[in-house]
Amino acid sequence: MRTGTSASLSLLASVLGVASVLALSGCELIAAVDHDLLNSGGGGAGTGGGTGGTPPAGGGGQGGGTGGSGGGTECTTPDECPDAPACQAATCDNNTCGTSNLDIDTVCDLEATGDGFCDGEGNCGECNDDTQCTGTDTCDTTNHVCVAPHCNNTTTDADETDLNCGGLDCAPCANDLMCDGVDANCLSGFCGPGDICAACAAGDCPANQYCDTAQDGGTCVDDKADGQACADNDECTNSHCETIGGGGKMCCDTACAGSCQSCAAADTGGTNGTCADITNGTDPKNLCPTVECKTGVCQAGSCGNSSNTTNCGTGPACAGDDLKPQDKCDGAGTCMSPTNADCGVYSCDTAANPDACFTTCNAQADCAANGMANGNYCIGVMGTVNTTGGPGANNTCTAKKAATGACLDNIECQSGNCDTVTTHLCL
Repeated sequence: MRTGTSASLSLLASVLGVASVLALSGCELIAAVDHDLLNSGGGGAGTGGGTGGTPPAGGGGQGGGTGGSGGGTECTTPDECPDAPACQAATCDNNTCGTSNLDIDTVCDLEATGDGFCDGEGNCGECNDDTQCTGTDTCDTTNHVCVAPHCNNTTTDADETDLNCGGLDCAPCANDLMCDGVDANCLSGFCGPGDICAACAAGDCPANQYCDTAQDGGTCVDDKADGQACADNDECTNSHCETIGGGGKMCCDTACAGSCQSCAAADTGGTNGTCADITNGTDPKNLCPTVECKTGVCQAGSCGNSSNTTNCGTGPACAGDDLKPQDKCDGAGTCMSPTNADCGVYSCDTAANPDACFTTCNAQADCAANGMANGNYCIGVMGTVNTTGGPGANNTCTAKKAATGACLDNIECQSGNCDTVTTHLCL
């Protein structure tokens, strides 16, 4: 409840100005001049605001709760949703975050703990009926503020800037009514050209407020606290409206635009509004690529990389008498190709699954550089002649012999010529 109005304060206001009077009085005259106390209900996650009331003579309706910003965030329970403003509760319906309005007369916080009452439309105000005001003040039930008796008559009197609105004692004025150059005299929070209340535009509102164009075409409202849903940076106390999992945006304590950072508790396991690393093994923002050597999920604050034992690329595959091994991820997100392996005296078997170096031979083609030129040959398989000649066991590849080497078949010789009649030596 607030203290009653005072004629002496009105007199001081005319000399010192509204701000000075409030500072000198030692009490709170909140009936009209402190626009911040007309709590408009910060935006929920994707729900519409309440309906504004019908203004009394001169005065403007309080206006409904602010509609949601940036669309509903995906959810499975309300705990996964952005924090709801005063007089609203977070909901999760059909896997989409939203808000519902708390019951009328639920206690809420305006300037101090428990100093306001919910109006049932998602807004926190000073009163809903006269019993919640003090002294001779009555409740302006349209704007939900306690006002002096002169704010409900048919005369523009006291320090009113227009009929029954403006000044220290009455509710702010609706658009198109006089405001005497003081933003606080307007429900919109903006006293425009000609000292007439008007809808605000970007840049018209004082520090710590932004222009909410969803309210009466433009109303200055308090910046949103960290953890509340938002659409743009200028809506947030810390100027950081960041993307979170599920497609929504939230006011954050710091910049939080990394692929694996979020300020939604549902993404991090922490607190709404506090930027932190996203829970390992998840990708709620869908920003981690599912490509070769990447896991597609977050790990320690970054998109994860596949281990250095993960296959990638191609291989194993024959490359002549060499074997190209299987490509492997390097553990840092890149697919690497190892150096080809030399099959030695053997050739590479393209009929194997996968390709591999021969380890025994059943034909001369199974040996590296086979044929009549320098290279290797398969013992025991010499064209049409089988022999146990060595050195080496049958069905193994060995190097061809130089001149004067013992031979039984031309294929054993580097020259391709074996004296098979007399000397049995390579020529």
